[in-house]
Amino acid sequence: MNDEIGLGRKSPSGRLIELICMVGLIGLGMQMAALGIFTWPAADDFCNIANVTQSGVLAAVAELWMQWSGRLATSFVLYEMFDHISPGRLPWASAMLGGSTVLAAWLVAKLTGLGEGAEIWPARLLITVLLIFCILPLAGQTVLWPTGGVVYHLALLYCLAWLCMLANDVRVTHAPRRGWLRVLAGVVAGNLMELLWPVALACIVSLWRRRYSASLWEHPLFLSVAGWGGGAFLLAIAPGNMRRADATSGSFSPDIGAKLHTYVDLLESVFSSPAGGGLVLVCLMTLMFMGLRRRRGPDEAVLLGPSPRAAMLGAMLSVTPMVLVPGQIAPRNAYFLVVFLIIACAAAFRNWSVVAAQRQTGIWLPALAGAVGLSWMLSGTITLQREAFVMLEARQAEILDAAPGHKVSVAPLDYSRIPGTLHFVEFSRNEGDFPNTCIAQVFGLPGIALR
Repeated sequence: MNDEIGLGRKSPSGRLIELICMVGLIGLGMQMAALGIFTWPAADDFCNIANVTQSGVLAAVAELWMQWSGRLATSFVLYEMFDHISPGRLPWASAMLGGSTVLAAWLVAKLTGLGEGAEIWPARLLITVLLIFCILPLAGQTVLWPTGGVVYHLALLYCLAWLCMLANDVRVTHAPRRGWLRVLAGVVAGNLMELLWPVALACIVSLWRRRYSASLWEHPLFLSVAGWGGGAFLLAIAPGNMRRADATSGSFSPDIGAKLHTYVDLLESVFSSPAGGGLVLVCLMTLMFMGLRRRRGPDEAVLLGPSPRAAMLGAMLSVTPMVLVPGQIAPRNAYFLVVFLIIACAAAFRNWSVVAAQRQTGIWLPALAGAVGLSWMLSGTITLQREAFVMLEARQAEILDAAPGHKVSVAPLDYSRIPGTLHFVEFSRNEGDFPNTCIAQVFGLPGIALR
C-alpha cells in the first residue's frame, strides 16, 4: 500500500522529520494543557457542583433530563467529575481536556486515512495545527471550560472514535462477536448531543453505501446505527428539551424565513470570527482537492472513512438544531462545524493524493512551519490567560478570607483583561441572581454580590 501511494520506506532524514513532528505534537499538546491549567472554573461549574453535592450524581442527571436536556451520557460524566474533583482542582481537568486536542487530531487522521505509513506523524501534526488554530476562538467554551469541555470536546472525541469503528466495519462480511457492545456504543453516540446528529447521519449514509454484502440484520453497521437511533430517541424525548426551549422566546417558531435568516447569521458569525480566514481556506482546499480528484474506480477502493462531501454536508448542517431555539445560540455551537470541515479537507486531500498517485512527503514542511507559528501564538495566549487566572485567584482568596456567616461583596473585574480563551461570567449585583446563589452555596456563604 505504501508503494502504491508513493510513501516509500523511511530514510534517515524521514526518521528525523518524524521525530521532529512528534516533538511538535507533544509541544502543542503541552501548550493547550497549560491553557487549561490557567482556566478558572466558570459560573456553570459552581452550579453543577452545588447541584451534585445537594442531590447526588444520579438524581442530578435525572433532574437535568427532566428540566434541561436529554444528554444522559455526557451529563453522567459531567456530574461524576464534579462529584470527585474540588473547585480548586478543576484546572487539572481543563488541562487534560486541552491536551486531548492532540488525541482529536490523531482520531481525525485515523478516520480519514491521511498520512498512512511513513507520513502519519507529519499528517497528525498538520491536522493538529489546523484544528487548534481554527477552534482556538471557541476553545474557552468548548474545550478548556470544564462543563463545556465535557459536553462538547469529550462528545467529539467519542463521536470520532465511534465513526472510526464504523469505518472499520464497512468491509466486514460476517456477524460480529458481542454485537450488543456495538449497540451500546451506538446508544452512547446517539445520546451525546443534538448538534452531532446531522454529522453522524451524513457519515452513516456515506459509509452504508460502501458496506460489503452481508446479512442486513447482523451487519455491525446495522447494530451500531440501531443503537445510535435508540440513543438519539432518548435524547429527543427528554421533557427538559421543551422546558429549556420555553426559557427563551421564538423557540420552535413555524416561521421558515426567520429560521433561514438565523442560520445564515450563525454561519456569518462563524466565518467572520478570528479563525474565519482559516475556515475559508479549509473549505477552498476541500473543494479544490475534490475537483482535482481523477476517478480510477469506485470510491470504496480509495476512501477509508466518510466521503469529503458527507463530512462537509454534516458540518454545515450541524448548527441547524440551534435554529429551532435561536434565543440560545452561542459561538460554541459552531464547534462541530469547524472540526468536520477540517475532516472534509483531510479526506479530500487523502482521496486525491491516492487516486492521482501523488506523494504526500511534502506535508511535513507546512506542518512544521504551522506548528512554529501556532506555538508562538499560543505562548502569548498563555501569558494573557495566566494573568487573568491570577486575578480570579486573588478574588477567590478575598471571598475565602471573608468572615464566616457574613455576606460578601466583591469589586467587578476588568473584562478587558479576560482573554477569549477563558469562559467567564461575572457576578450580579443582586445576590439572588445567577450565578451568585451557586457560588455562595459552594463556599458556604449566606450571600455574595458585586459592590
